[in-house]
This record gives sequence, structure tokens and C-alpha cells, in this order.
Amino acid sequence: VICKKGGPQDLSLVRRAFDRGFINVSSSELNYLQKFGEWIDIPRIIATLEQKEDAPNKLAIPTVSYEISDSAARTIYYLGRFRVEELLNMSIPDKLLINLVLNFSDKEIRNIDDSIIMSVFKNKNIKVRKAFLLKCIKSLPKNRIGKLLKDYFDLDGQRYYNVIYWLDLGVSLPSGVSRLAAQRAIVAGI
Repeated sequence: VICKKGGPQDLSLVRRAFDRGFINVSSSELNYLQKFGEWIDIPRIIATLEQKEDAPNKLAIPTVSYEISDSAARTIYYLGRFRVEELLNMSIPDKLLINLVLNFSDKEIRNIDDSIIMSVFKNKNIKVRKAFLLKCIKSLPKNRIGKLLKDYFDLDGQRYYNVIYWLDLGVSLPSGVSRLAAQRAIVAGI
């Protein structure tokens, strides 16, 4: 009720409820934090979702629905939209990170430093890499994609085939075609 009808004066109460685990996260709590919250609420949202995922009553059914994960990603994006690189450096569960990356605008992707991009290309989760790669193909100019491909080949250690595949697609095809392919892959689902 507070999250649906309350105002900014109730923020400390909502934060305490999150911190104590009293909230069964729903879109109303996330919408409240999106409206009145700040950067410091991002770890609070992540911790609450991680606690829900790690709950002992978890059977074969995921405890955090896609809708909640998507709503949480939109809230985190809104609270951190001016600090995208810092968001990518945070420890965020893969499911949430995928949804978060898909919220980034083309301009935000273009403004991410290559070193941060490379760190996401090294993520162990194939779906995280794919979501980020598709956003890069859709957002970055062909010459930068070519530079990223070259830099990725020059990395020491393990490299992932899907990174090479998508970057090569971005370099090999005309820009309009590769962007369309990336957009269709995003719409089709990661």
C-alpha cells in the first residue's frame, strides 16, 4: 500500500523493509524505488532478488519471474542510467544483467569504454555475452566493431566463439544488414 500510494517521505521505511527481507518483490515496490530511489538502492534490489533466488523452497520453478527480473532491470537502469559503466562493473546476477543490457540505448553502448566492453565479452554466461554483443552490433560503427574483433583476437587466455561470430557478422555484412540481424535476434529473444 505504501509503495502504491506513498511518497518520497516513505523511502526510508521501504528501504528498511527491503533490507530486512520483509518485501516479496513485486512491480509496485520496484516502481516505487524507480520513482523515489537513488543509486544506493541498486545493491538493495540486487540483494533482495538474490535472496529470493536462493530461497530453500526453490524447486524446479524459478522464484524470480521474468516480469520481476525485467521490472528490476528497468528500475536499476533508471537509477544508474548516468553511470552505465559502473553498472557493468557491479556484481549482478546473469538473468538480471541480460535484461539490464537490453535496456541500454544505442548512445549509451557507444559511450562505453572498450576495456569495459571486453570485460563483458569475457563473461562466462553465453546469454549475457550474446545480449551485449547484439546491442554492440546494433549500436556501434563498423570500424569500432572491427577494432573490438582485432582486440579480442589479441587477448591472452580463453576466447568464446559466439563473440567472434557476432563481431565478424558486424564487420563482414553491410551495416544496415548486420544491425537488422542484431535487432531481429534481440526481438526473437536471447
